[in-house]
Amino acid sequence: WVMTCGYCPDGEHVASGGLDNNCTLYALGDQKTHASAVLRCHDGYLSQCKFFDKDRILTASGDKTCILWNLKDGNKVAQKFVGHTSDVTAIALDTAGSTFISGSGDSTAKLWDIRTSSAVMTFREHKRDV
Repeated sequence: WVMTCGYCPDGEHVASGGLDNNCTLYALGDQKTHASAVLRCHDGYLSQCKFFDKDRILTASGDKTCILWNLKDGNKVAQKFVGHTSDVTAIALDTAGSTFISGSGDSTAKLWDIRTSSAVMTFREHKRDV
């Protein structure tokens, strides 16, 4: 099952992910429907994938983590964000590209600073899954 899709701001790539634990990238310009890359590192289903820009995509997973991928440098893991105690189910990106927020089944939302790879704030007002 596909659980998430993302559209690159450059208009040249899209991504999808789901129960196979992978984020699959597709190039739109070549008019082909096969994957141009598959990002593999999560140990749980992919709940979200969002492009910061053409060189970076952020994924969230049922493995309780978020991963920032460097697409410019061989589709490698740039940073892994660990701190939730349950599935990460939602992410939203800062337009400046330096922070993001994640929501989790642990009833918290966390604000992450990409420059330090750490959560700078944790919001705990929810009584159930975020």
